[in-house]
Amino acid sequence: MTTTIYDRAMAMITCDSRWSIPDDRFGVLYVDEAEFSKVEIAGGHTFVFAGKSNVIHAWKVFLQARDRGIAMAEPTMDGISALVAELRTGALKFYYGQDIVLPGQDDPYTVFAGTGSNHAARCWESNKCPKLAVTSAMKFDVCTGGEVRYVELKSGKHNLTTCKGANSLNQAFLNKGMVMFNRNETEKGPVPFKDAADIDPSVAEWYKQAASGSILDNIQAPCDAMFSKPSAEERGRMSEVLKDIFG
Repeated sequence: MTTTIYDRAMAMITCDSRWSIPDDRFGVLYVDEAEFSKVEIAGGHTFVFAGKSNVIHAWKVFLQARDRGIAMAEPTMDGISALVAELRTGALKFYYGQDIVLPGQDDPYTVFAGTGSNHAARCWESNKCPKLAVTSAMKFDVCTGGEVRYVELKSGKHNLTTCKGANSLNQAFLNKGMVMFNRNETEKGPVPFKDAADIDPSVAEWYKQAASGSILDNIQAPCDAMFSKPSAEERGRMSEVLKDIFG
């Protein structure tokens, strides 16, 4: 799962780095150290996503192509949240599928998405720090975790790592995946993916799929927008923003 934040006062975007596969049969399978980011910098803007990894991957490929002057059809926005902020000014240019907007839609000052958004918003209201808010969400939301990634919009400073695309997630799950059980095994804490596969047959099914390279469509950075589709108006606003950025 995930937590993403845009903070206008600090001109900053932050997010966690966890990718996951929730499964009611056992709990959640996740990985924190993957070479695939929820953030993309292109055309002098920062884009941050949550939702389905395969759709996010399509958007990152699209943005990288447009940044090189290559025309491509816009990917679907079904199953994701998206936010666009301008570098240098920190201005919020577009958002869709966000879970919390403070103080409200008429004046979006701080914007949150993901399963940890409620916890993050509570922390932000007390501390006004988007980095601390993501860290706080990790304490309460088992599906928010890993390194806190950030982009300082006005300076361009960031701690993003090299992104090798969503296909790298499959190997990341095999090598570094963990399982948090939601039953009697909870007291064991996170269990390595392979060891968890020996404990639970439903985890073993995922391990088999990962070994065959076929779990990408199931990997998520979950948010409420995963279960909705944008309206024609929302889709049109995204197209206008992209036209303004890339021409």
